[in-house]
Amino acid sequence: MAKSNTQPTGKSKSKVKKESYLKIGLEGIKQAFLSIKSKDYKTRRMGYLFYFLFVCFVLTLIFGPTVFKSGDSDSPNKHILDRKAEAEHEKEEELDPVKRVTYRLGSFTVSLHDPAGANPLPGVVNMAELEIILTCDVQNTCDFIEHNEVQFRDAVTPLFGPFDRDELMTTSGKEKVKKLILEKINSMLSEGRVVEIFFPHFIID
Repeated sequence: MAKSNTQPTGKSKSKVKKESYLKIGLEGIKQAFLSIKSKDYKTRRMGYLFYFLFVCFVLTLIFGPTVFKSGDSDSPNKHILDRKAEAEHEKEEELDPVKRVTYRLGSFTVSLHDPAGANPLPGVVNMAELEIILTCDVQNTCDFIEHNEVQFRDAVTPLFGPFDRDELMTTSGKEKVKKLILEKINSMLSEGRVVEIFFPHFIID
């Protein structure tokens, strides 16, 4: 009778290999168990070490995927923390003028009001040199001001006339003229608005 030369398939080879590994593993556990009962100290220590590592390996297989999965899950607490971080980031941007949309309206030399009854001192001229930077709500607002810069500059310059040098040397005086400039520019905008005015330098002669 002819013998069959049928070769094992890939699936059967994989099964044989798994059974072989399982057999080796069980044999190792058996030997470790026997080592624990050994009278030799070093042999017992190696047996305990093997069992410790084996337990850690089994726990990793059982609980490892669950731990990693829970770490990636979209828990309610994660959403709350993300939203809180986003709100803090938005607040920082609102407080930092550099991150806003700004436009440099340019440098100005303006005449100031002579105080009533005051005799001008020799060499003293009621003039101020300053630079104005605008903070816009959106880029389109700054673009519009840039395209119509001459009109906006002409509208801003006379606003310094009612102020004298002493008043503009105070913080409150500068805040008053800033408010007037802000109101004037916004009245000329059909859309958008300017939210803040800056004086990077302000020199009074």
